[in-house]
Amino acid sequence: MAKKKPETKVEETTEQKIPEGYAEVTPEMLAELAGGGMQTVMSIGLAEGLYLEDLRDRLFYLDGMVDSNLLHSVTMQIYKINGIDCSIPEEKRTPIVLVINSGGGSVFDGIGLMDAIRQSKTPVIAICAGYAMSMAFNIFSVCHLRVAMPNSIFMYHDGYESVDNTATKAADWAAFSPKVDKRISKMIAERSKFTVKKLTKIAPHDNYWLTDKMVEMEIVDAVIGKDIEMEDLFAFMSDMPCGCDSEECDCKKKK
Repeated sequence: MAKKKPETKVEETTEQKIPEGYAEVTPEMLAELAGGGMQTVMSIGLAEGLYLEDLRDRLFYLDGMVDSNLLHSVTMQIYKINGIDCSIPEEKRTPIVLVINSGGGSVFDGIGLMDAIRQSKTPVIAICAGYAMSMAFNIFSVCHLRVAMPNSIFMYHDGYESVDNTATKAADWAAFSPKVDKRISKMIAERSKFTVKKLTKIAPHDNYWLTDKMVEMEIVDAVIGKDIEMEDLFAFMSDMPCGCDSEECDCKKKK
């Protein structure tokens, strides 16, 4: 008589729920991530955390080309912050800080940001961390307070957009372009010792300057390390809670 096989008890497994705010990452997904492995996942989480901190601190960056991405990353944020601050007196509003290190880019997208800054009741502080050239120079020039490093580099010239179309349409843009340049020159002249006539004269060339010349022309209002210390400029960041859960952390006292 054959022996009866012992019964094996199969334990019921309960489905594990993913905590709120987290996403399931499979080995296949990890393999597809550039750089590979958990290090990439951790880097993505760190970048997201830093981005959210910057939003909270009203700290934004123009550290690449001036293009359509600027609308989402900076321009619309200025609109949104002004909406949030609408019931706060202008002198009591927390300023927006725009760190600039850019070689410029699109005239169309840049002039939109220039208008947003000029119309903003919440002050916009521009910090030139390295260089502000072409359209980035124009954006820097219209901010409410303009700060630069001692050896920052600035460059101004006339604007242009490539026209991939018929000769007639290229001629249409060529006729319209000087009107845009004149508008930009007027905005710069309103906040500096430059005149529209002077800017129009030098615009066909690439005009490079260092910080001391921009102080002389009243484009730069303060130099870091001379007129203002870096720690004073970014002191507002120390007043923000770190978001930790520890009751012992000093950030709890700042909330």
